Amino acid sequence: MSRARACAAALLAVTVLVVALGVAVPPDAAGAEARPIQVSATALNPDVNVFMVVDAVPAQLDGVRKVVSHLGGVRRYALIDHADALSQYRRRFRNRPDLLRGVTAADLPESFEVETTHRNCASAEAVRAKVQNLAGVDTVAYPRTLNCSPTPQFSAARRKQCTPRDYNAEVFMQVTATPSEVQQVQTFIQHRRDIRLVRVVDPTHSLSIFRCMFAGNPDVLRSVTAAQLPLSFEVIAPSLADYRAFEAAVQALPGVDASS
Repeated sequence: MSRARACAAALLAVTVLVVALGVAVPPDAAGAEARPIQVSATALNPDVNVFMVVDAVPAQLDGVRKVVSHLGGVRRYALIDHADALSQYRRRFRNRPDLLRGVTAADLPESFEVETTHRNCASAEAVRAKVQNLAGVDTVAYPRTLNCSPTPQFSAARRKQCTPRDYNAEVFMQVTATPSEVQQVQTFIQHRRDIRLVRVVDPTHSLSIFRCMFAGNPDVLRSVTAAQLPLSFEVIAPSLADYRAFEAAVQALPGVDASS
């Protein structure tokens, strides 16, 4: 399991993508849009996931709910409470008892799943711009299927504290990748004219980052060792088009688990 997935586990964030477009959501052709409605989580295929801090208080949840429920360009939304988050976590990692052991509902953040009207990156970015600075919000993520550019899995403050952000994409090897597979991927990256290799992150370094990310969650920390984390390559892609071309090529190489 990749470090990104291991870290996202405790926040119940799937591998996601985000884009900073800075544009507003266009109105429906018919005029004013209907008010967003709250539904159960099972009814949604969200375009935006708004993750709260783990210890968010009811007033902070209500503040986010009020903003989301009045946003133009939002069709439906759902609240994922601690119990729902634990159910999702257990389903996602049902084959990883080492990650399930010791994790309780209280360890996982509540979140809002948001379905937009236009189902595109501009719509998702408009939601993010409205909620990212609200009290109690930790991070805002977009699902990979939305096909936007990469986003961090954690709040900017936490990521800045734990690791430098002098790269904008990362390639994760499988934990079982062989030295020859690692070398092949590194050579491939170094020979790409459109990609610059920033650093190679070995499993020991990955563990130190993981421990920083989850410094306040001893149950999660207790279950993860360096041997469970992969080697990864932090890189810079000059543009989204360059990243897409690189991602398609690198994921076809033996031993590669994912890129983000």
